[in-house]
Amino acid sequence: MTKAMYTHEEYVEGKGWIKEEREITVDMPCTFNVGSDLYPAHVSRISESGKSVWIKRAHFTADKDNGHDYFGNQKWIVTPEPKSQEQRVTKRKNGKWKIAGNDYMGVGFGSARAYQDPTY
Repeated sequence: MTKAMYTHEEYVEGKGWIKEEREITVDMPCTFNVGSDLYPAHVSRISESGKSVWIKRAHFTADKDNGHDYFGNQKWIVTPEPKSQEQRVTKRKNGKWKIAGNDYMGVGFGSARAYQDPTY
């Protein structure tokens, strides 16, 4: 089985931007975007070739106890949604991961974040 890999980019003070290849694993948190909105998800399975992964959307609710403010300081409680429908994600030739059949919905791995753009 070939490993599914993604490029992790991080700014490190004094060193600048660091790029590192990391392995995608089952149950790993991830985030996909629709326009400027971000939606949390988790990896549910990986193809034998490592060229496709399937993700399931996570459930997210406003964390009002910790100061959620839709227009300024969005804080969300993210929980897995095991019965969510799977979506296939493929790695493109440029190294980016996108929802299959769509060039606009990118997927990032390593964190499950939510954000809803209040300007739309």
